[in-house]
Amino acid sequence: MRGYHDGQRAVQRRAGGGALAERLERGIRSELPDVAQEFLAGVRLIFAGSTDPDGRVWCSVLSGPAGFVATPDDRTVAVAARPAPHDPLARALDGGPAPVGLLGIEPQTRRRIRVNGTAELGTDGVRVTTEQVYSNCPKYIARRDVAGEAPPLSARPLAVERSGLSAADRRLLAAADTFVIATAAADGSADASHRGGSPGFLTVHDERRVSFPDYEGNSMYMTLGNLAASPRAGLLVVNWETGDTLQISGRAAVDWSPERAAAIPGAQRVVDVEIERVLAVRGALPLRWVLEERSRFNPPAAAMLPRVPDLGDPTSYLEIEDGTRVFSADGAEIGEIEHVLADEDADIFDGLVIDTRIGPGGHRFVDATQVEGLYGRGAVLTLSTAECDSLPEPSENPGVMDADPDDTAPDDLGDKLKRAWNLLSGNY
Repeated sequence: MRGYHDGQRAVQRRAGGGALAERLERGIRSELPDVAQEFLAGVRLIFAGSTDPDGRVWCSVLSGPAGFVATPDDRTVAVAARPAPHDPLARALDGGPAPVGLLGIEPQTRRRIRVNGTAELGTDGVRVTTEQVYSNCPKYIARRDVAGEAPPLSARPLAVERSGLSAADRRLLAAADTFVIATAAADGSADASHRGGSPGFLTVHDERRVSFPDYEGNSMYMTLGNLAASPRAGLLVVNWETGDTLQISGRAAVDWSPERAAAIPGAQRVVDVEIERVLAVRGALPLRWVLEERSRFNPPAAAMLPRVPDLGDPTSYLEIEDGTRVFSADGAEIGEIEHVLADEDADIFDGLVIDTRIGPGGHRFVDATQVEGLYGRGAVLTLSTAECDSLPEPSENPGVMDADPDDTAPDDLGDKLKRAWNLLSGNY
């Protein structure tokens, strides 16, 4: 397993990188060099790709204090953390030793290393016998630092498995600048690889389909080569601020169409993922991270944002209907219109009350200044998906809102929030 398999070599040749890949193959080894052992001793996160008993590929993540990943010798990685019972990694290892692909990453320094081998579950964690060890450059990695650590949970994290993406899942994916993809070769050997870009580079088409661009990389094509041999894939996205994780398992296919890639700046190919299962875990990780800077190699964010679908002709606030879909500026559907807030006598459009469908109390208010346009089949906001998470809720007693001291109507938003509350309550 130490070198490339036939699927990887085929992709390297098709992409025109065979000669470079051959030189890089000499850097793949079975043993952990000293520098790799020192690096792993300091990581706080380690991602793991595996295949569950149903044949689905997943990506998981384990976390701990510095030193929780140890290397007793140059062919062994010992992770002092066990996957939670709901984690697909636990199911993959329950039956005995199984292939895994590890990705150790240090967001603070943008360094990473990949370690593929065979893992077994023990009482004190996961033990991996290495078969492939190689490093990658820091390109496309966002630099983050630890902002804090949540207190230990009093109960297991809330884990929900389903067949498709929820509205909250779609918002997380549309705002992501990082994910990890796990793949497996025809013989079951696993791999986990970092993918990074500007928010919006991971495009959400609907609840069962996402896609992402394949940028210029190291020319080894370990991930795409695995997909050429077996379409199974798993994606993992971390909410760095909350510790929530989103795991996706499905089938991936590489679109080699030059026309499609040309429509996405920086893309050489596009990878489409058909989703089969989704696992969303609240508070999966204890660490909280703050973004320091994104990679300078990322294509411009505005160019990468997914396009809003064709919503028909422009319309007015007087004609748009309740129940009309609402989209963020980066193309994610965030909810639907519950009410239009307006003073029709004065012909003043004040904003929208939208239902984000996030459980009880999921209503949010969007000021008219935050509405890019109203159309026959949808409304588009000026806000990104991430910014939509901070929209205020309608309130019966909003109090005095923060405002510019020079504002002549400092509580104008508060008035609108109360009017929105009245609309929802039927107190017209």
